Amino acid sequence: MGLRNGNKIIYDSTSSIIEVGKIDNTGTVKVVDKNNNDISKYYNINFVKGSLEITKNYIKVTTGSSSKEYDNTPLTNSIITLTEGTLGKNQELTFESDASITNYGKIDNTGSIKILEGTKDVTEFYSINPTYGTLRITKKIPVCTIDSVSDMSYPSNTTGSIQASCTGDGNVVVETSDESKLLINSISSVSITTYTGSAILSVYSEESQNYEKSEVVTKEIPIYGTVYRNMTPEEETERLKAQAELPQEEPTPEDRLEAQVLYTALMTDTLLEE
Repeated sequence: MGLRNGNKIIYDSTSSIIEVGKIDNTGTVKVVDKNNNDISKYYNINFVKGSLEITKNYIKVTTGSSSKEYDNTPLTNSIITLTEGTLGKNQELTFESDASITNYGKIDNTGSIKILEGTKDVTEFYSINPTYGTLRITKKIPVCTIDSVSDMSYPSNTTGSIQASCTGDGNVVVETSDESKLLINSISSVSITTYTGSAILSVYSEESQNYEKSEVVTKEIPIYGTVYRNMTPEEETERLKAQAELPQEEPTPEDRLEAQVLYTALMTDTLLEE
């Protein structure tokens, strides 16, 4: 049975909710006529309570990303951005990063994400979906220099000293033109066993945890002195070929006179012997 013409139901709720949760929607119900007179006693009212519910506010956030070349100092980033959803009135998004990186590599920029309303923490009223940025340290490229090399002379002094240095913490490598290789800190003796008039010294820094391999720097070192040895068959062939190609010089009048004198003396000695 419904309401008679002109009658209506009035509901006065006594329930209220402002935070995340769910409560019964309680209150008072009455039926009034067209003159607003309470006529509830003429009705059998079956009151089914509804509910009031506030769900968490869904938002998406992204923490900041940063990158730099290795410089032996920590890298951090406390930036955070709201990428989806809205905050309540007078509320702000905060981020306190707990991520820090100093050496070569990369890590997620994680930390504590909060929603504040003044000094009140209202984070529990939000469903937060975070995307974490990246903190990245790249390797530094070292620079090498050859500061000084002592003179070398053959055969008395074919071992000299080299002073070379590289930025960074990688092993410093010195290579000679005879393919010998040695590691140094800053000063090392270098033995040269190829005596071709000069030797090439190459210096570079090997790759390490925080440094790339450096570019190779070179220096030509003169070897003073002369080396005597037998020619190889190939070198002898080349020498004879070059000698054969030399132009023949015409004899001078003095040369002709000297030759005539020698010839006359030779003939005189021959006749006397007969």
